[in-house]
Amino acid sequence: MQEKLALMMKALGHPHRLQLFALLRSQQLCCYVANPPAAGELGCCVGDLQRECGFKASTLSHHLKELRTAGLVVTERQGQLILCRVNESALNELRMFLADPPPDVVDCAGSGLPAASAPQDHAPQSTKRGT
Repeated sequence: MQEKLALMMKALGHPHRLQLFALLRSQQLCCYVANPPAAGELGCCVGDLQRECGFKASTLSHHLKELRTAGLVVTERQGQLILCRVNESALNELRMFLADPPPDVVDCAGSGLPAASAPQDHAPQSTKRGT
């Protein structure tokens, strides 16, 4: 579970992917096709995303792939269109984690990660010489 959440956060850590995800979330570019997804699952056409964001097709494809791999975005082909939408269940998992992280994540002692050391004072030392 932690790896999945880390992958989601890593995917959203890139400014272009965060922009795409926010645009998909807003559903501003919803497509109107003959057989739309179920209510609440409106999709955005990849072509509309490309025009809105100004990304090259290869750049958009790469970022959508990363969001799909992280489980944050679902794509569906409808005829010649490719619709993208936010995976609401993955988004809910992320929300729940951020609202109330489980104790095993908060307890770094059992994680195998090195313990954080006490902060050190990195103030520059005086270099005055006696005159």
